[in-house]
Amino acid sequence: MSDAFVTLGEEAVAEYLAEHPDFFVGHETLLLAMRLPHTAPGAVSLVERQAALLRERVGTLEKTLRDLHTQAHANERLAARMHQLALALIAAGSPCEVLEAARTRLCTDFDLAGVLIGLEEGHPLVTPCLAPAQGELWPALFALKAPQMPRTSPALRELLVAHGLPETASVAAIPLRGRGFAGAMLLVKREPQGFAPDMGTLFLEQIGDLVSAALAHAR
Repeated sequence: MSDAFVTLGEEAVAEYLAEHPDFFVGHETLLLAMRLPHTAPGAVSLVERQAALLRERVGTLEKTLRDLHTQAHANERLAARMHQLALALIAAGSPCEVLEAARTRLCTDFDLAGVLIGLEEGHPLVTPCLAPAQGELWPALFALKAPQMPRTSPALRELLVAHGLPETASVAAIPLRGRGFAGAMLLVKREPQGFAPDMGTLFLEQIGDLVSAALAHAR
């Protein structure tokens, strides 16, 4: 059988047309015989169908760009807050001032209901400004290796209520590590979904690193 009479499969035709997008420029008469089924009532030409597809793609791209623009602004605001936190920690002269700067900046800039800090092995210079870490939850917090968003538990609710915070609040737990001390910091949002278990932890890690470094170098 001659190659001219070989029946091409749909994939081969689609591949050829993809490689020759201007094929119909020299074969306009074929357009008259083409039929493009469409769910909308009435006849739809090839050009109209292509235009509709292009509009859909443009709309998708515009939404993607808007989402990226929104996320970029959110990242910019977050970077500015982290910058202010770093400056406040650098300016702190003593460990007690580091803790106060951390609490103040985090509550103000990140809209937190409170910040709880506990040290496992203690820190000789923060004893006057840091109450002992009491409650059955702290030992588990001191063992953290990375930030977490712990789920609500009786121990967590008890800890929140003991510090005058709503028991329905959401919490992010951040480990603190430095030369001569180990501890944890709890960031508390009033909204139950303010911190969700599926959230990323990069900025929480950065906060922990900043506070830990400031405590380690403060005198």
